Amino acid sequence: MVLKDIVTREAKLKDFLQHHWKISGRLLTDLKKNRVIFVNGRRRTVDYRLRVGDEVLVRLDTEKNTYEAFPYELDIIYEDDHLLVVNKDAGMTVHPTKGSFEGTLLHAISHYQLTHDQDYKIRFAHRLDHDTTGVIIVAKNKYAHHQLAEQFVARTVEKVYWAICRGRTEAEFVVEGKIGQTETFARVFTDEGKTSKTLFRRLDAGEDWSLVEARPLTGRTHQIRLHLKEVGHPIIGDELYGNGDGIRHLLHAREITIKHPVTQEMMTFVAEIKPDMQETLTAKKTIT
Repeated sequence: MVLKDIVTREAKLKDFLQHHWKISGRLLTDLKKNRVIFVNGRRRTVDYRLRVGDEVLVRLDTEKNTYEAFPYELDIIYEDDHLLVVNKDAGMTVHPTKGSFEGTLLHAISHYQLTHDQDYKIRFAHRLDHDTTGVIIVAKNKYAHHQLAEQFVARTVEKVYWAICRGRTEAEFVVEGKIGQTETFARVFTDEGKTSKTLFRRLDAGEDWSLVEARPLTGRTHQIRLHLKEVGHPIIGDELYGNGDGIRHLLHAREITIKHPVTQEMMTFVAEIKPDMQETLTAKKTIT
């Protein structure tokens, strides 16, 4: 995977890299160390003076995957040289943790790499809870990951979730408050917490259930789950914030909109809801 372009204005190579491709100082240090910056096919230092018409090429695929493969059929939404977008299944941790050393989404992607002749360090642009399904983005190189991280920090990434919750919600409502962590890992509203805000819209409903769309304006852990609990509409199946009377909490990352880290094109990725959530929704509507 490479970045490649033709110079249209004389400049120092370092300035070209930082302004044209917005390469950070940290990434630039790595690129220099790995000697993967080329001008017209020859390695050059960042002090090199570029001329109009020069071809600048940067190799981004120097870091490889080190995790074992876990045979698993992934639901791929989109893929190119810089991104892999997956519709994550429930019951799957994104990356290894103390309680989950194997069988994670990271290991499943390792298997996908193996069967598709790919090898890159797997970097997740964001996270989803163990039982939350839906869109998750993987950056295939450090440059793409950095560009996506900048968008998340600037809060320019638009995320949409769907949830089936208890009770009939208002047609539209907003929940906000400061979120903090308890000793049991659960989140609560507390004056010492971090600000959070979610916009909700009811998409469908019966007498005792609602399908809601959630648009989080901040990215706190368990934000949507806690917000729905606080207004008396916990997500069905949520053991931590409800009564857990289901196989898993019915929360789905429906879509995400980003600016492509290389082409700068605005892209929206949409994930279809998983069978268990669709079956619950169908059953609820039938009863209603």
